[in-house]
Amino acid sequence: MAFQRAGKSHMASAGALDRKDNQAYTLDPKKFLTFLGSCIEQLEAAGEEDSAFYFEQLQTYLADDWKPGKSFDEPHRVLGL
Repeated sequence: MAFQRAGKSHMASAGALDRKDNQAYTLDPKKFLTFLGSCIEQLEAAGEEDSAFYFEQLQTYLADDWKPGKSFDEPHRVLGL
């Protein structure tokens, strides 16, 4: 097999790309929870209590039940449906 061609290769994921901005595909959990809290406040101020409730369900799930490296539960469980 001395004459075998080299195989084609490609990057396995977009995160493996050689980029100047290495943080392009990361999400800080604490900042995201703070963002969800802001969403809840603004929804309540706009009179959208039902939507704010579901955002609060998501925020509680991410803060208390979900851990990095763990897959997400089914959406209906997270939202309490």
